[in-house]
Amino acid sequence: MAWLTSLLNRPATIDDERKASAQDTPGAAQPPPAASGPPLAILAPDIGGISSFRLRFFSDAATAATDVEQLPPEIRRGTHAFWALHDEPEVGPDGHREALVLIRANQTSGVFYAVSFVDMESAWSFARFEAKRGLDVSHLIILWAAFVTVREELDGVSLLPAAAPATRTQHDRTAERDAAALEATEAVRELERPEEPAISASTAAPEAPEKPKPAEAEAEEATRIAKQAQDELRDARAAADAARALAEAEKARRQEAERRLEEQQQAADDAARARALADLDSGSENALAVSEAAAEEPVVLDGGESRTQVLEDPSPAIEAPAEIRSYAGDEETLADDALDDGEEPTAQGTIFAHAPPTETEEDTETVEVPEYLRRPDDAGDAGNDLPDAPKLDDFDIAYEVARLLETRRWEKREEPFHGFGSPPGKF
Repeated sequence: MAWLTSLLNRPATIDDERKASAQDTPGAAQPPPAASGPPLAILAPDIGGISSFRLRFFSDAATAATDVEQLPPEIRRGTHAFWALHDEPEVGPDGHREALVLIRANQTSGVFYAVSFVDMESAWSFARFEAKRGLDVSHLIILWAAFVTVREELDGVSLLPAAAPATRTQHDRTAERDAAALEATEAVRELERPEEPAISASTAAPEAPEKPKPAEAEAEEATRIAKQAQDELRDARAAADAARALAEAEKARRQEAERRLEEQQQAADDAARARALADLDSGSENALAVSEAAAEEPVVLDGGESRTQVLEDPSPAIEAPAEIRSYAGDEETLADDALDDGEEPTAQGTIFAHAPPTETEEDTETVEVPEYLRRPDDAGDAGNDLPDAPKLDDFDIAYEVARLLETRRWEKREEPFHGFGSPPGKF
């Protein structure tokens, strides 16, 4: 509201004085006419601003309606009418009342600024605040406003209600307050009065204990409830702490049990692994012993038939090109000549020095090959087949023959093999 104070305290200009003198204001800025009832005030909009009005007072609604009807339509639409009262009006459900503060623009002007409030206390508080900020109190008008509806009809303008509402005087308000205070005092005394105990005519009952006063009883009840709430809160906290400790202990026991179970499982796995390795080693030794024993025992042929079989190298033969075969033939011829002369061929002399020796008929061994292997102590008919015995195809014949003959099919070198002496970067 600082803008309002600065606007009100500014000095009047020449234009303002000319406007005030030029405009016809027969009833403006004049005190309300002396009448038996409250005056009817008209606030007509002014060109100075939205909240600035021209204030006029009338003794009755008919005169005020005639004045409003003479206003231009654009001003008439923004006009407000109300009954100006010093006491709070008693309005009905359709009525409207407000505490109104009217501030004069300057000492010589008929322009007022209107500020409304819901009660008179707020209006007086606003007036004191503006007075402290430098507003001249002679420019203030504070009153109750019972607003009137302005209706534009075909036969003219009418104002409703046409009569001022009843008001509650200060005496009435004081009487109401005194009556309310008296009722409150009587109610308090009634509550504080102690009850007399009822005494029977036949037997005199012992005196009942004096009941505490309502205020003391309420205080005691509040204290008891607060203490009970504190006890419940303390019990709840203790229960929560106990539950938390129990949960932590249970968690620790579960972790310890899991750790022990993992250790037992790890120990069981280690023991099982050790037993498996021991069984594997013993099985390998037993299998090797059985194989050696089977190799040393004579082989009994099923049916007494014997066949001669020449053991051949199971590795596949690789056929070399024609040029290499011819060159190999020449090398073999040279090797044979060297053998005839009594010389031992060296690895540098032939590329076939490492080739396995050719087996002759003297090196071959006559082996009776049965359909199924049988042991000498096997009982039963010789003509029955043994389906559970391993077949001959399951054995590595070359390995078994080499182990039995204990011969090498190639020459053992005295030093590591370094290649055939090919030039660097070739092969």
